[in-house]
Amino acid sequence: ELVLGSGGRDSRGDTRAPDLLSRVDALRRDAVTNPGLTPELAAALAQVAKANRMVGNTELGLESAEEAVSIYRALAEQDPKHMPDLAAALRTYADLMDRSGRPSVALQAMREVVGIHRELGSGEELGTALRAYADLLARNDRVEDALETASEAVAHLQGLRIESPELAYALDTYADMLDRTGRLAEALAAGGEAIRLYREFALDYQPWEANLAHALGVHVRRLDRAGRSAQAADAAGEEIYFSISSESGVEFVAPMLLDYSLRLADLGRTDGALRSAKEAVAMYRHAAAANVALSADLGRALHNLADMAAEAGTRQEALQAAQEALARRRSVAQGAPLSGPPDLAESLVQHAT
Repeated sequence: ELVLGSGGRDSRGDTRAPDLLSRVDALRRDAVTNPGLTPELAAALAQVAKANRMVGNTELGLESAEEAVSIYRALAEQDPKHMPDLAAALRTYADLMDRSGRPSVALQAMREVVGIHRELGSGEELGTALRAYADLLARNDRVEDALETASEAVAHLQGLRIESPELAYALDTYADMLDRTGRLAEALAAGGEAIRLYREFALDYQPWEANLAHALGVHVRRLDRAGRSAQAADAAGEEIYFSISSESGVEFVAPMLLDYSLRLADLGRTDGALRSAKEAVAMYRHAAAANVALSADLGRALHNLADMAAEAGTRQEALQAAQEALARRRSVAQGAPLSGPPDLAESLVQHAT
């Protein structure tokens, strides 16, 4: 992994520095005699800070971020046109400070970012800054402040009358803060609006399906707490669809299918419950063929299929699934105490009945 340091060498001591670092060194040297290059130096330092942030090199990123902020601050004092660049550099600096365990400095930097965008009368940029500030406040357990800031972000972005991704993100944050402060009904409304936007974006650009699936998963859990079981099941089904479409792994989708089958069974939707149980078994069977560690999960899926098949009245299918579940769980239980693990005992009882 390459460590992007301000000195122009990577973590292995390689003297052939990456192009960006070589450029920083050259600009730092040339800007001494040619001050007109100073904005380019600040921009290059900001890029190095972002690159380090992306690969997790927090302290090295801070070196470049601090220098970029210092240069942009001096430039902005001479010419306000550099204020947006100062705000961008401060946001990177705030994120790196938060990652390095210095939240008070991070929060102070983000307050300055918001202040700059207020002063500039920024459009969507102010909403973005407010949402980022709300997220930072929430991560540092200042939930009431985060709620107030997220509310402002949503109101500002809605006032622009543009249904943008940033509005969806802000609604997500706002819903989370409402939920954390005990306002579940309002959280459901805000989260539902974010889902509506994600759904529209996903129609035009498939990568949005991952955001949509995640938002639906959160929405399902809120609907459960609100006692709205039928709506939770519908949202869970949609979450599964978009999780599969966005190519989420078996370890995410298969448990969703198991949960979905139980939800449908509880609602008396027997055919759907059986179909979902079969899909879970098929997914786990394919995965277990390549990874024996998933045999226990396949055993649970087979046990669930046996239950769903029995509920649907297909007794032969239920018996076959129960027998395979028992065989799978016996295999997993080898070497366990004589009494056997709970899963094995459960399958034995199921098979006996």
